[in-house]
Amino acid sequence: MRQVAASPFITTLLLLVAIIGLACGGVEEKEEKIATPAATGEKTATPDVVQEETATPVPPTEVALATKTFSKYGFSFEYPKEFLVNEVGLLENEANDTSGVVQVGLIDEEIRLLMISWIKTVTLVGDYLGDSLDGGIQELEESEGIVSVDTGERVETDFEGQRVIYQFFTTTDDTGKEAHGLVAGFYCEDSQKLFSFNILTTIISTNQDILQDFETYSDSFVC
Repeated sequence: MRQVAASPFITTLLLLVAIIGLACGGVEEKEEKIATPAATGEKTATPDVVQEETATPVPPTEVALATKTFSKYGFSFEYPKEFLVNEVGLLENEANDTSGVVQVGLIDEEIRLLMISWIKTVTLVGDYLGDSLDGGIQELEESEGIVSVDTGERVETDFEGQRVIYQFFTTTDDTGKEAHGLVAGFYCEDSQKLFSFNILTTIISTNQDILQDFETYSDSFVC
């Protein structure tokens, strides 16, 4: 089992901000001649000692993890903790190690969905990645309430000697509302599974933002 790094067609943006503030102050001391009690013969009252209270440092509050981990059927990935999870069969009635579909996301006033489908296979025939993308687009076209799916250019790249392809798309539902997304396909040699990633959202619309959304999932993907 190996961890699948972010796909090469995605540019990883790491913004590291380190701000350190250090303020040091000094008090300049001046020498003054002061008459001592011995010289004046006066008794000096002993001043009351005042102890300053020191505030006890409060440890920082731990921030709850923003994600959960799906780990099943020989692969795993992280997703937002508020997302709901649904599993269905692909080649069989129920999802299993051989094939299946897992969907994570929310559908309310807006849509945020990730659908991962997989098929375990040793023999790869023809344009298997192209067929994988075609299947992902077909699943969208056959989804309830979707009246059209407009696809962008299909892009092919190379990742560790393996072909990787992806394609942007825009869907329109029966109310005229548009959603945007990306479908990607790749083969994981370690698990001998052909994977299809399908992202659909009404929250973001630019290709760059959709790629960054996809990167969030692919960075944590292990197969």
